[in-house]
Amino acid sequence: MTTQTTARVETRDATSVRSPARELFPAVSLGGSRVELAIEREATDAILDGARHPGPVPLGVLSANLDHVHHFGRGSRWDGVLEHAERTGAVSWLTLLDGAPLVHRANRLTGGRWPRLAGSDIIEGILRGAAADGLSIGFVGGAPETHAMLRSQLPHTHPHLRLAGCWSPEREDLADRDRSGHLADEIRESGVDILVVCLGKPRQELWITEYGARSGAPVLLAFGAVVDFLAGRVERAPAWASRHGVEWAYRLAKEPRRLARRYLVDGPPAYRQLRLHSGSQMGTPRWEDAGYTALTGIDSPPAGPGSVVIPAHNEAAVIGRTLRALQPAIETGGVEVVIACNGCTDDTAEIAGRFRGVQVIELDRPSKSAAINAAEQIATAWPRLYLDADITVPSETLGALFHAVRTPGGPLAVRAPYVIDLDGATWPVRSYYRARARLATERTPLWGAGAFVLGVDGRSRFDDFPDVVADDLYVDSLFADEEKTAPGAPPVTVFGPRDSRSLLAIVRRSSRGVAEQRADDDSPVRSTASGTVVKLLGGVRTPRGVVDAGIYAAFAVAGRIVNRWGSATRWERDDSSRCVAAEGGRA
Repeated sequence: MTTQTTARVETRDATSVRSPARELFPAVSLGGSRVELAIEREATDAILDGARHPGPVPLGVLSANLDHVHHFGRGSRWDGVLEHAERTGAVSWLTLLDGAPLVHRANRLTGGRWPRLAGSDIIEGILRGAAADGLSIGFVGGAPETHAMLRSQLPHTHPHLRLAGCWSPEREDLADRDRSGHLADEIRESGVDILVVCLGKPRQELWITEYGARSGAPVLLAFGAVVDFLAGRVERAPAWASRHGVEWAYRLAKEPRRLARRYLVDGPPAYRQLRLHSGSQMGTPRWEDAGYTALTGIDSPPAGPGSVVIPAHNEAAVIGRTLRALQPAIETGGVEVVIACNGCTDDTAEIAGRFRGVQVIELDRPSKSAAINAAEQIATAWPRLYLDADITVPSETLGALFHAVRTPGGPLAVRAPYVIDLDGATWPVRSYYRARARLATERTPLWGAGAFVLGVDGRSRFDDFPDVVADDLYVDSLFADEEKTAPGAPPVTVFGPRDSRSLLAIVRRSSRGVAEQRADDDSPVRSTASGTVVKLLGGVRTPRGVVDAGIYAAFAVAGRIVNRWGSATRWERDDSSRCVAAEGGRA
């Protein structure tokens, strides 16, 4: 590890302007604060890119938890301060999701599964990337003895990292404008690329708002106790505590005098604000607003070249809706769509044939895997989207999925982000999906959306699609977590079941698919029942949560019982949502 002392040489001008990193991600409002939804690799890449290509405004990064809602949420003392700093060009904020209550709320709002991204979770990836790119790191906050431990520790953990400096201001210094300004000037002289600000909430965010631009750091990370963790002065909570949303209890037990007020006094009102003032109205940013135009000169991500493979069995009620959503991508050229009608006794093939640019083949035998394999004999372009016939994909999302797989060094497989449409569903169905949304995971499985993409390299992992119930589960098992992702893009719409009978059919099919692959000794798919129970109970926070967990468990058990006692003589699927689509008319 080396120490950097030279001042920054490059200057920032209009030609280096990029759209704010946060605009690359979908966002929700949690407790009145905008929070971006990202996975760890995406967030780390955005942070490092902000340091590699400085813009006219520094990038500030923070993690939002209940303490953040308490200080910066709706009706709080500092409500609107961070947003005002953005409007005035002082800093551009990227707010990451942290804290179990906020993760659960975001999952419920979006129907997705978003990971918790505390500063301590992502700092190691940032340091590794900075070392690889020759970027320098600096630290503000922490005791002098902590900095001494840090300087001793970093050469061993990150030997190639450039340390610009460590600053340990007193509270009196931070409260004095002249001394804070002098501190910022001193930091600017160091030429630091990424400044880790560890002053605690709300002081670190307020300092970045006021002095971030003056410090000259292109990226400033409001990461609280990270300096103590890196120095080895404070021990992080065990992984199981973080996974199950009880890290707060572990930290409270370790530091009761410092954290009792935060968790026991300020926490409950903040949780109430989270419930009252959260929503998805911020939506997903359009790609043309998300920096793609600035980076490529193209109005939206180009979808083509690429193929869309759709197996369809008696999908006359929904196939028109699916193809209408794909029509813009087809008309722009480069995207081919192949529909394999297998064992259809309705008008699926006739309806699909009315759409320009769609190739239709027909097979006598009803088999999803056989249909996919037959369609692949005709499809010529890559990447390739494998799409269920009842899923609608916005054209810009199709472009984002193909773009992610095409990116050099990017993922081998991607799953579309998705939302579940439960309009008109009965209360047990809604209760089941509320509980399912609480089963958050940091993994990005390829199943769940009915839409996943493989490039040539990813598709080479296996030969033909095997004759299994859960083809997406099979494909998912072939890739490590770091080889797959769900890129930030408008979500596809998954139309959920409307009644309990249809939901049971889906649960039964899912249970059969898992059991089938677990029976294969070579399959990496294993039972997750015990882990699911722990997550289900860990996500319960209210009486309604207890009911939801009970409903979820009842359907899960019923699905297994029916599979054990019944016979799988037909393809179980949800026909209730297809009936709703049929009422809206066909193509």
